[in-house]
This record gives sequence, C-alpha cells and structure tokens, in this order.
Amino acid sequence: HELAHQWWGDHVTYRTWGDVWLSEGFATFSEQLFLSHFWGEPAAKAHRLAYLNNIFSAPCGQLHVSDTSGSNTLFDGATVYAKGQGVVTMLRYIAPTDSQFFQVLQNYQQTYSFGNASTADLKAIAESVYGFNLDTFFNQWIYGRGFPQYRMTWNQSGSTVFVRLQQTTSCPDSTPHFSTPLELQLHATTGDTIIKVYNTL
Repeated sequence: HELAHQWWGDHVTYRTWGDVWLSEGFATFSEQLFLSHFWGEPAAKAHRLAYLNNIFSAPCGQLHVSDTSGSNTLFDGATVYAKGQGVVTMLRYIAPTDSQFFQVLQNYQQTYSFGNASTADLKAIAESVYGFNLDTFFNQWIYGRGFPQYRMTWNQSGSTVFVRLQQTTSCPDSTPHFSTPLELQLHATTGDTIIKVYNTL
C-alpha cells in the first residue's frame, strides 16, 4: 500500500482534499495486484471480500469526500479506502479489455506526473481510452452515496431459466438506482455458466 503511494499520491497528487480517494483507493487497490501476482488470484479475491464487508459498515458512504473539515471523513476506512479500491476494481471490470484499464493508469500517470489531478481528470482519460461515456458510473459510484442491494428469485421451465432481480438502496439518500452489470452463475449437471446482465431498469 505504502509503496503504491509513490505513484498514487507522490508522482501524481490529488488536486483537492475531496479527491483523496485517488491516492488511498488506488493504493488499496494495488494491494490486490500484489497478492494476485505473488500469491495467486484466490488470495486477491479473499482480500477484496474483506474490504467489501468493510464497505457494508457505511451504508450511506460517499467516495468523493464532501466534508473535508476533519481527518475522520478524509481518511475514512470504509469509504475512501475500502469503497475506493472497490470502485477501481469496478472501473477495471467495465473496461473493454484489461489492457485498456492499465492504459488508463499509464496515461493518467504520464499526463499528470509531478503534478495534481482530479476525479474529473481521471474520468476524461478513462473515457478517451474506453471509448464511451462514464457519467453514470462516476455519478453513482463516486459522487453518489451508498450501494445497491439485490434480492433474486428464479424459476425454470424446461431449458429456459427466468431470473428476477429486485434492487433496493443501502440508505434513504443513496443513489436512487445503480445501473450496473452483474454476473449470474447458473448451475447445471452439464456444467456451470456465467452470464452478464445489465441492470439498467
């Protein structure tokens, strides 16, 4: 984590205190890159899940810090660190290819080296590399509050499987709807299948 701050915090420093997640979220994300490389993906996944449980302790958490008056909100473990690394992981997940995600990181470091950058600067670079608009992603996950919660039911008729997802929010002033891709794993005697659905409604 501290080694990663040579890039996320020192080489490129966040422009305002509200953007502190650009340092702490990316440094926390870098922990799982280390684990994946040296200890394997199961270790990295276990690490992410531990942070996920931390996020749940702040159901109304907001990643972009609006109250910058004290260290408790600036360096909140559940939001700036845990949710921060989760949002970076999701930014990687929605990338057209994994190499494009790492291209975003490289372009960000090259563009703002030995200077300051904001959340909006990262967004602009990600959009130029990914080739699509990221307004919804940034508005709901970085500037919005909370996270989605799901209840799932399913039924099967012959070889057709019906899945119903009901999304609620983690707190009253959360983002009202999170438009996000979800992976569903279907089990069968012939083998398991993972499908991706887009929860846009």
